[in-house]
Amino acid sequence: MIDTAPIPQAAWNHLNAWIRDELAAQELRLKSLNELRDAMAKRSPEDLDRLLEKVQQQDKDSRSREARRVAVFESLGRHWGISPSMLTLRSIADRMGDAGAELMALRGELKHKAQEVSL
Repeated sequence: MIDTAPIPQAAWNHLNAWIRDELAAQELRLKSLNELRDAMAKRSPEDLDRLLEKVQQQDKDSRSREARRVAVFESLGRHWGISPSMLTLRSIADRMGDAGAELMALRGELKHKAQEVSL
């Protein structure tokens, strides 16, 4: 049985901020990839160089967001007395009980956006 317990407000704030930042970053990534595709079709070397730098910066930024996610999951793992590697957004939402509905909605948005980016 999953231990359902409210998470500390600070942990929720960090998790919520991380997932919203990740959503925004995925949206930006999708836009950048579309711009890159258009620049390749136009065979514009200047635009390609600029956009490749932009995508590389987004990759660096993603590592920073991943570090934030790891820290939040470690905090939640300590809170519930389990390994952070056992946690997913779905399992966190399940552990939050009724309060996890907002997290499940954000998880769905993030999953959809990540699928768009990967196409």
